[in-house]
Amino acid sequence: MLAACSRALVRQQRVAPALWQTARHYAAGGSKVVELQSDAEYQQALKDLTTSKGAAVIDFTAKWCGPCKMIAPIYEELAAELGDKVKFYKIDIDNEAVQQAVIENSVAAVPTFIGYQGPDRVTAFSGADKAMLKRMALELSGSLAKSK
Repeated sequence: MLAACSRALVRQQRVAPALWQTARHYAAGGSKVVELQSDAEYQQALKDLTTSKGAAVIDFTAKWCGPCKMIAPIYEELAAELGDKVKFYKIDIDNEAVQQAVIENSVAAVPTFIGYQGPDRVTAFSGADKAMLKRMALELSGSLAKSK
């Protein structure tokens, strides 16, 4: 059964690559976290932030990372809660297609969270610290000042 599903997915990737690329953004059941899978997508996300003067958090993560797995549900919850005010992205550091983004951001540990306001990198931290992640997202959304 699993093999048949895998073959069907491989066929989909060959037949409709553009459709497949779009699907990965919503594969987690309507998740507001977008996985950037190439340096071009990363650059486009930064360009969009520049144009919109919006805010974003980028989660540099790895599939093998225990702390990354631990904080992923919190990141998803924040994206669901604040996704209309802040964009939430993730980048798998083991993906060869995003190595320039990893280097540009001097990612030395995972998870690393980087906050952007427009094109400007305004905050960053490494580690699975739930309180710091929530504070970062709330500050970027402008909600922290309102909740005090």
